[in-house]
Amino acid sequence: MDAPKPPRGLSRKACRIWREITRQYVLDARGLLLLQSALEAFDRVQECRKVVRQEGLQVVDPSGRTRAHPLLAVERDARQAMHRALRELPLPKESESWIESLFTNAEDGP
Repeated sequence: MDAPKPPRGLSRKACRIWREITRQYVLDARGLLLLQSALEAFDRVQECRKVVRQEGLQVVDPSGRTRAHPLLAVERDARQAMHRALRELPLPKESESWIESLFTNAEDGP
């Protein structure tokens, strides 16, 4: 059986993770949706991190006060959603460190 293709809209990094996981494990429809959700959240985390790196951790609001960058909260929420979806994936417990390494290595790579 061929591994399912990555859903449209995922980044190259997320597609690479999708292919690695779906080559290794057969996921049912629920598992594929959870994986898609995790990877969409992963992409959101990466987008937020990129903008925050460019703009800084703090921004000045219209009244002149310095505040935490609003994307920090978006990044936190996306990271939580990603971890929640990954925890719910119907995969063997021993796969956790391998899956974690896929995401960690993708954060640093191109």
